[in-house]
Amino acid sequence: MTGASGLVGFEISEQLSVSGHDVVAAYFQHSAGSKSVKLDIGDEDSMRSTLEQHKPDWVIHCAALTNVDECEKNPEKAFEMNGNASGRLARIVKKQKAKIAYISTSFVFGGAQEKTSKKSADASLPLKEDATPAPINEYGKSKLEGEKQIIASGARHLILRIDQPYGWAMPWQKSNMVTWTLDKFAAKEPFSIVYDWYNQPVYLGNFAPVCARLIEKDAQGIFHCAGGERISRYDWAQRIGRTFGCDLRLLTKSTSATLNLPAKRPDVLLDNSKAEKLTGIKMMGIDAGLAAMKKNRPAAANQ
Repeated sequence: MTGASGLVGFEISEQLSVSGHDVVAAYFQHSAGSKSVKLDIGDEDSMRSTLEQHKPDWVIHCAALTNVDECEKNPEKAFEMNGNASGRLARIVKKQKAKIAYISTSFVFGGAQEKTSKKSADASLPLKEDATPAPINEYGKSKLEGEKQIIASGARHLILRIDQPYGWAMPWQKSNMVTWTLDKFAAKEPFSIVYDWYNQPVYLGNFAPVCARLIEKDAQGIFHCAGGERISRYDWAQRIGRTFGCDLRLLTKSTSATLNLPAKRPDVLLDNSKAEKLTGIKMMGIDAGLAAMKKNRPAAANQ
């Protein structure tokens, strides 16, 4: 597994280990446990030798440049890390007769202008896996390039599109919307959240079992695995505050224009029914995800 020390990779790695799978956790900066190896996805020889040594059945590819605004300012770096490196890895996987699972993003879409499928032009419906991608920022374009190169490699593949993953962060991991918001509430000073960005946030304690189940079922192709509810960032922050008993008077609204960020954010609604039907696992809405997060806080987590 690449990117195994990151927020998403670490959760998937833990889930697979608990389920009895032998996981080799590849990391770039922070060791991801006892059975971990350092790996630079920009180094093709390193990737090849690591796979030859461990001979995996599946390579779960979580490593990526995920900072949306950094990708906008450095598109060449984004395409190299998210696109070309993913393609090189997939070609190595193909030669070794393994399979690759790629963690992608809802940002491969641009918003309501897209068709829900090849047969339908009703853009008010959630987007299915066969909808035509149309990313509006460099992050989405680079992740879509990764999808394309993996498919073109001929490797047996599983592409999982998620949106705004959240959960408890380990001390070495970056914060996510929930942990960041809780930190803001804990500071007991007024803060604002934008109300004109919308997402389908996915609780990682919900997504990781879905990912594991799809791998165990030897699933192939593209699956949407976003959260079960579309919500604005401001409303999400309110739900976070209510769940954790914070002072909601500290929270105010703002618009994304005040942030003056380089990258546009899409407003995308994904249809998760394909993954839910195959795995038998329902993608959680915000309240269920936050309640599960509150109940299942690891001792080593931040906060």
